[in-house]
Amino acid sequence: MTTERWRQIEKIFETVSAAPPVRRPALLEEACAGDPELREEVESLLACDADDEAFLSHRVEGAAGRIAREQNIAMIGKRIGAWRITGVIGHGGMGAVYRAVRDDGHYDKEAALKLVRRGLASEADLRRFRQERQILARLEHPNIARLVDGGTTEDGLPYLVMEYVEGQSITDYWRERSLPAADRLRLFRQVCGAVQYAHQNLVVHRDLKPANILVTPDGTPKLLDFGIAKLLKPDTPTDDIAPTLTTAWLLTPDYASPEQIRGEIITAASDIYSLGAILYEFLTGRRPHRIEGRSAVEIERVVCDQETQWPSTVDGCHHLRGDLDNIVLMAMSKEPSRRYGSVEQFSEDVRRHLEGLPVRARKDTVLYRAGKFLHRNRWPVAIGSLAAAGLVIATGVAVFQAARAQRQFKAVRDLATTMLIDVNGKIRMLPGSVEARRIIVEKGLQYYDSISREAGRDPELFWELARGYEKIAALQASPDPAEPNLLDFTNGLQSYRRALSFAEASERARGRDQASLLLLCRIHVGIGGLTLPKEAEPHLHETLRLIPILGSGSGKYFGPNAPGPDTADYLRDLALSFLGKGVQDSDPAKALSYFRKISFEALRKPTSILPVDRMGDIEGAWNAVEDYLRFISELQASYPAQDIRKRVMRLTEGLFMIYGADILASPFRMNLRQTDPAASLCRKAMTITEEVLAMGAPDSAAQSGKLAALAVLGAVLSTQDPAAAVKAFEQVLSSDIYPGRGPYSVMTITNARWQISYPLRRIGRHQEGLEQALRSVSEKPIEIEDAYNAVGDAQLDLKRPEAALEYYRKALAVTETFLAEKPKNMYLRAKAAGTYDRLGRYYEKMQDWQSARAWYTKAHGLWANWTQPGGISNPFVVRREREMAQAVARCVLKNH
Repeated sequence: MTTERWRQIEKIFETVSAAPPVRRPALLEEACAGDPELREEVESLLACDADDEAFLSHRVEGAAGRIAREQNIAMIGKRIGAWRITGVIGHGGMGAVYRAVRDDGHYDKEAALKLVRRGLASEADLRRFRQERQILARLEHPNIARLVDGGTTEDGLPYLVMEYVEGQSITDYWRERSLPAADRLRLFRQVCGAVQYAHQNLVVHRDLKPANILVTPDGTPKLLDFGIAKLLKPDTPTDDIAPTLTTAWLLTPDYASPEQIRGEIITAASDIYSLGAILYEFLTGRRPHRIEGRSAVEIERVVCDQETQWPSTVDGCHHLRGDLDNIVLMAMSKEPSRRYGSVEQFSEDVRRHLEGLPVRARKDTVLYRAGKFLHRNRWPVAIGSLAAAGLVIATGVAVFQAARAQRQFKAVRDLATTMLIDVNGKIRMLPGSVEARRIIVEKGLQYYDSISREAGRDPELFWELARGYEKIAALQASPDPAEPNLLDFTNGLQSYRRALSFAEASERARGRDQASLLLLCRIHVGIGGLTLPKEAEPHLHETLRLIPILGSGSGKYFGPNAPGPDTADYLRDLALSFLGKGVQDSDPAKALSYFRKISFEALRKPTSILPVDRMGDIEGAWNAVEDYLRFISELQASYPAQDIRKRVMRLTEGLFMIYGADILASPFRMNLRQTDPAASLCRKAMTITEEVLAMGAPDSAAQSGKLAALAVLGAVLSTQDPAAAVKAFEQVLSSDIYPGRGPYSVMTITNARWQISYPLRRIGRHQEGLEQALRSVSEKPIEIEDAYNAVGDAQLDLKRPEAALEYYRKALAVTETFLAEKPKNMYLRAKAAGTYDRLGRYYEKMQDWQSARAWYTKAHGLWANWTQPGGISNPFVVRREREMAQAVARCVLKNH
């Protein structure tokens, strides 16, 4: 029997056996019409199913297993893409997972290669496989096995290459080590973190089970197998498989939710149910359901209708009675609406149980909270009970302890407020205060997290928590360029969000006044400055709506006696600045309109530079840089020598020197071809960062600025002095400081990797240049299309035209996608023209004059139809248009 025939029989059997008996004859007739042999095979399987399910399972699995083993053995030693298969890890219904090694000589790496099994994959299977690959490409989390590579085999089968995880299933891991319950719960929370991350990226796993969670020897869990995962809001219509009886059974019944068993719509609540089932087994050592048979009717009866046994009633598990019973059963509720609202809530309840705090899954009664308090403080309570001589004495002790607890709680509140508002206010403008501010953040978070757990419904406490978390957030990652911070963007955003929740709760309870309005504006601006445009816009527009209500009297933003704007005006300016930054790539003219509304010069002048550049006016951008450098140099004189704002301005001056150098002479963008002035600016910027670093403790912003200056210096010297350029880039790449990665950061080490490939090749180090460019691609730099082009150029140098063309085409796809999304961005237009030019040079080298002429003509069209603001001539554009016209003419001559 052929594999195709077996697959057909198997699919019809699965569909018919899952249907009620009364519907089976009609389904058989429809599926096997005109093929009596096919019907006979299916009926024989159905007969076995009725007599002996275990026998049938053995027969089906045996037949499928034989086919799989034959194909798997044949695959060992074969090469797919850049990978050679060395062994078999496992196989499933539509494919197999192999152990593979990198086999192209660039670097050594072991991975897991997943491949659709030839001949057994339907169109739906292939769609699911491609969707899994797309889903993995968007997930980057330490507890999710990441995608390494992917592609299509020579015969058209898709494959993906994943991180190879050396480990064992999570249940085997805890059993082998006899982990205590508390350690199991902590391990489980890491899994929850991975699933919550997937949900935040709009991905539902749909097949969570212990076999899909491996734990490495160092105790790190890794979530695998997104083969039937679902995109909640797919970018493309890849998840269009209807929830039929057949597709509904692409799951594991022991861990599947009732709605999955019934083939209903799947949401994040289904993963929460599966996590609950895993936790059940984690705590009790047995699965939550006893499914005697494998028929659809039996599975649906047990999972959908039969009540789940309480974990504490399992033999030897009476210690689970209480919180853990309720947590597991809330997650495994038959009705999705009665489960936890998110995996984060589920994980938080597990954390609260571990810390002896009240949990969401239990009704919040006075007795329950009192019981949790006694559990957390059992030794003091036990000692107090022994000392009590009677009811009156015990009552007196309780009252005394309650009063003392209130006094201690107030002391913690006062201490946290003093540290964040008073102490921080005194030291934040002092040089050398980085470590002190880091300690304030750490201690402040401890205090406020402790206070928030006991907040209850006290509106005054909400107000204090909102103020405290906003101060912590500003210390961690204030997006205001004039505010010193620790560049801790992720935690800073989290603190701003916590501040917002408490501020809104406080406003609902206390009403609105000027102080609460001002606080809300600060928080909304903070979130808006640290998030990407879609999420930022509502917060920034809310700020602009609240500012007029706030009115006058908000005080000076930089302090009562400092120069600068009122707080309300400055927050308005910041909101406008972040709104402009959000659209400066997609619609630079609109960004410029936002920036021109900013009243504070120190904020307006620098923000206006980038949109002018993106509109294609590089001379205008350079003039704006010069104007701002003059302005900030004069502004610094108005601040005392020891004021940290002077240092912030000095660093900002250095940053814009770097940007100016980029405009003057970077070969990787439109430039004014002024190498010597550009190199001079980079060196001045490095001097500035050295001065700032000498003023106090190590400053991450100054260190990042120094690396950025070195990287741009390397770019500027790439053509004129490649040896010096390599030296500058090597200093960047050898540093252990990663440049700041806020939402609008441009300079990254991954960009330095593809850029160094050019001077390396100019001094004869071709293979090293290729390796750096390839590494940059693997690290997914911001300028990914430039990295692809760099690999293509390096491959062409090494006389590997096919490999070069592959990467040029990748660059072309990215460039044209970006240009279609942002057609008003002339900077991207120039990048597209550069990619067309590369393809023209490639085909010219291959002596394919017709193709070369076609690509040169496309490049010439972009330069010839340049839309220059105000009709100003751009010398770079004029030069490139002339060069492309000459290239077209050259190809015409060669072709004749």
